[in-house]
Amino acid sequence: MNAAAAPRRAGTFERAVVDQLLERGPLDRPTLASLVGISRPSAGELVSRLVATGLLEARGEVATGRRGPNSTLYALRHGVARVAGVELQPEGAWCRVADLDGTVLAGVGRRARPDDTPERLARRVVRAAAKQAGTTADALDRVTVAAPGVVGPDGEMRYVEGHPGWSQGLRARLADALELPTRLENDVKLAALAEQHGGAAEGVGSFVLLRLAESVSAAVVLEGRLLRGSGGAAGEIGYLPAWSTEVGGFGAPHLHEFLGARALSALLGDDADGASGGAGVQHPSRADDLRELVRRTAVAVVSCCAVVDPELVVVTGASVRAAGAEFPALLEAVVHEATPFRPRVRRSALDTDDVTPATVGALSSALLEARDATYGVGPAYQPASSPL
Repeated sequence: MNAAAAPRRAGTFERAVVDQLLERGPLDRPTLASLVGISRPSAGELVSRLVATGLLEARGEVATGRRGPNSTLYALRHGVARVAGVELQPEGAWCRVADLDGTVLAGVGRRARPDDTPERLARRVVRAAAKQAGTTADALDRVTVAAPGVVGPDGEMRYVEGHPGWSQGLRARLADALELPTRLENDVKLAALAEQHGGAAEGVGSFVLLRLAESVSAAVVLEGRLLRGSGGAAGEIGYLPAWSTEVGGFGAPHLHEFLGARALSALLGDDADGASGGAGVQHPSRADDLRELVRRTAVAVVSCCAVVDPELVVVTGASVRAAGAEFPALLEAVVHEATPFRPRVRRSALDTDDVTPATVGALSSALLEARDATYGVGPAYQPASSPL
């Protein structure tokens, strides 16, 4: 087990060199000097120091076009640390392992067994992913786990709808089972951060991610910052009362009672085996099924828009994938026609059969923490996704 380490303080330029290499790949000293805004001798000293501490390594050369030796390229050294990101759901778990430079080394999924506890399932999938990556679970630096439910400011699970065994002390139980520094976070919030950094919401300041899974839930990003709320429950729109509306016209007490997996299974009459990313797989095979799915989803979209008026709504979940490529456009048209809100609606760019947005977000979270602990946090450095 690796001991948890608080981020060390790094010089502004030292961390800036690391960030440039993370973003651009191997660079020579003159290029680093130009990008970071320091002299070439200073860049040379910084690079030499980082090489000496084992964080950087020489990796090839680039022709200078001048007489004399070619310029040496430097890159972040592989194998300094490896981390894992996990999505944990009642029906299964998905895990990715990556090197500290972001190179994904493994990705596996495991279905839950009848006797699995959350911590036992997490341990099994992490061990499988570590083995695929050519290492062992205890050699990992840390892990971030994405799970359904309300995660409080203390990082502990407060409540999971329908799964009382997932609530009390889940983060501590996971840390004990994995024997690693463990961070627990809401799955939909981590999915939103993944879409923000490399997904459908990249470059968008304010957006909502709406996920149709066991229940319906959302994550809100305002002006680039994830909204958590005072108790971590921001975005739990499944608890909104669902009275009759112009868009919906339903009498269900709460949104999740007509837009959760059970309700959609009853509506669409197809398989709901929970095969991917925490949602049952429903296939709206008839045009009227698709229209009904659009109408119900529009209620959730409008509920979000009435509060935060986002420029974009990203929809994700197995039901969204099964609905086909036309689903976002149909949903956008209904919202625009029935309300004054004008968000663009897009499908997740990360939700596939091989990976889930929450797994990507969990891995990104683990990488951010491990990089701060390994490379240091400069005086002017701020994490890209600090909560509001």
